[in-house]
Order: sequence, then C-alpha cells, then structure tokens
Amino acid sequence: MKVISSENLLGEVISMLNAKALANAVTIVTAGLFVVCWLLAALLPNFLFQMGQSWFHMMRLDPTELDGAMTFGRFGLGLIG
Repeated sequence: MKVISSENLLGEVISMLNAKALANAVTIVTAGLFVVCWLLAALLPNFLFQMGQSWFHMMRLDPTELDGAMTFGRFGLGLIG
C-alpha cells in the first residue's frame, strides 16, 4: 500500500485532475446561472433592480436599466460573451 504524505497530497490531486472535465463543468454551471439571471431580468426587472439596490446602498442603478426589450439575440450574445 502506497502512503502519500501531506506534502505530496496536493501534487497527487493536481495530477489526477481532468482539466477538460473541470472546464466543461464550470462552463455548464456558468451557463445555467446566466440563464437563471436572464430569466429573472426578463420576467422581474423591477425586483432585480430593487435587489441590486439593496446590495449597493449608495450606488444609483437607474442609468443601467435596459432601454430595449430582452431579445434572444441579446441572450445569445451574453451567453457567448
């Protein structure tokens, strides 16, 4: 049985890390969070600004409101970006 010391444990974990699987998992989770945020912004824009205002007390968020409609083109651009 091979004993791994605490100094070599991090090296063993890093060598076993599958970078491609990690990148895919992070991409899927990030895309999922983006979709949830987009739906929240599309369906409840006033709630979103009130929530943001509660987080940033001294900052005015009014100038950041979207002028046009939430389109699927903007959704795709945001998802790719």
